[in-house]
Amino acid sequence: MKKVNLFLMKRRASISGSEYSKKRSESYKKMCDEILFNHKMKIEIDDLNVFLLFEDKKKHLLTITNPKSTSFEIWLKLKEDLSAIIEDNK
Repeated sequence: MKKVNLFLMKRRASISGSEYSKKRSESYKKMCDEILFNHKMKIEIDDLNVFLLFEDKKKHLLTITNPKSTSFEIWLKLKEDLSAIIEDNK
C-alpha cells in the first residue's frame, strides 16, 4: 500500500472561485426576494421542499436537487413558472 503525505497534496491556491460562487448565490437570492416581494409572496423551505406562500395558500414549488444551488434553483423556477402559478390560483 502506497503512503500519501497529506501535507504535500495540493491545496486550492486561490479562494476567488469560492468567493465568486458565494456572490453569485447571493445575487440569485436577491433576485428571488425581489420577485417574491413584487408579487406579495413568501417561500418556506422544509428540508429539500420549497413551498410558495400567498393569499393564505401554500403551494409546492419544487424539490431542491442540489443544496449548494438552492438559490439558483428557486430563482429559475420562479422565473420560469411564476405567471403560470399565479394564473392557476386565480
